[in-house]
Amino acid sequence: MERYIKINGRHGARRAFSTLLLAASTLLCACSSGEGGTYTVNKSEAVQEGETEQTKIVTPDMPSESEPSRNAYASDVQTVRIVAAGDSMCHEAVARYAAACGGEGAYDFTPIYDDIADYIRLADASIVNFEASISESGDYDYFPKYIVPPTAIDALTDIGFDIIDLSNDHMLDGGVEGLLETERRVRSCGALPLAEYSDRSDLENVRIADIDGIRVALVYFVGKTNVSNSDGSGIYVPYVNIQDIETQMKAAKQKADAVIAVMHWGTDNALDPGDSQRSLAALLADCGADAVIGYGPHVLQSMETLERPDGGTTLVAYSLGNLMSGMYYAKNAVGGLLGFDLTVRSTDSGPSVSIDNISLLPTVCHYNSSRSAFRVMPLADYTEELCNEHGGQKYGSFTLTELYGYVRRAIPDEYLPDSILYK
Repeated sequence: MERYIKINGRHGARRAFSTLLLAASTLLCACSSGEGGTYTVNKSEAVQEGETEQTKIVTPDMPSESEPSRNAYASDVQTVRIVAAGDSMCHEAVARYAAACGGEGAYDFTPIYDDIADYIRLADASIVNFEASISESGDYDYFPKYIVPPTAIDALTDIGFDIIDLSNDHMLDGGVEGLLETERRVRSCGALPLAEYSDRSDLENVRIADIDGIRVALVYFVGKTNVSNSDGSGIYVPYVNIQDIETQMKAAKQKADAVIAVMHWGTDNALDPGDSQRSLAALLADCGADAVIGYGPHVLQSMETLERPDGGTTLVAYSLGNLMSGMYYAKNAVGGLLGFDLTVRSTDSGPSVSIDNISLLPTVCHYNSSRSAFRVMPLADYTEELCNEHGGQKYGSFTLTELYGYVRRAIPDEYLPDSILYK
């Protein structure tokens, strides 16, 4: 049985989010591996007294008959709004600031995201890449391994992220137990972790999100990890492998209405996608992926749509840059919130999928000269004064012109708000 999460998107969220992005143009501009189970993330606007918007866990041995069948959405045409953010990293300076916000030994990362929270919450489903392991014991590390406070996860789910990608180079920084601990924390906060598999055959147990009745398969792979599974613990890390990609894509197409591939790939700080990224994107498109979301280089890279043999198109975002980090340079401060409408139409031959209303809201991660006061905000709200205060000034040029230049270099004009195009 595949792992499965049901996401009830906010009523009107897609329309509201699209409106918010348009306004930005002017105003701003489950269990362990291999087990089945159903998770419910309640994103409805009306939350009953005493409830939260967090997950209601259903027992992992729930029979598969309780899960909706493929293409079981309510109407012939169904549309949801998906938002994907870049890399969330917890450098030591970030943790110090969270400790200052939390007080008395607590770590509160939530204020860092206050300026973008509405953009995340108004999506029907949202994805982010978390580059660390957590530690419940308080034994933290920040370089070269990232083992961080558990509330770094809590902050992401508090602002509305439903799917947390853990399949990246830092997924084994805390060992296998650290990875499993991080997964447990993600699930306890109401989100779906994308991480390891129990073995190679488990790849066919595709992780599926039911988003307002649309079954979306999440296919995910990682180019490398900083720490290997040297102790032989019984997990299968989804390293990039052509045969594995083809196997999982085939299973995903059979079990879901739409497929989103999440890839951790590329070269750090490379402003252009490499040949391997482009080849893998083409392979995923040929196999029928509807969208490919890339992480890893820590800078924005280009976006494009690829034509598929089946007549459809695949949206590819090669790298969404950093959402939040303590990295030093202007190119590392820029990220993007990628939004798109995923529409599924019921046909006699099966579901027909289209990706429309594609947009990218550029963001910037600010911190001051003391490497404190961390804040992720829309780039359109960022000022020259804040640039001058940014702690990155110690390490090189850090200007609005450069920040906008990195965005314009990577992202086609048709995906950018007017606040970026005409500034």
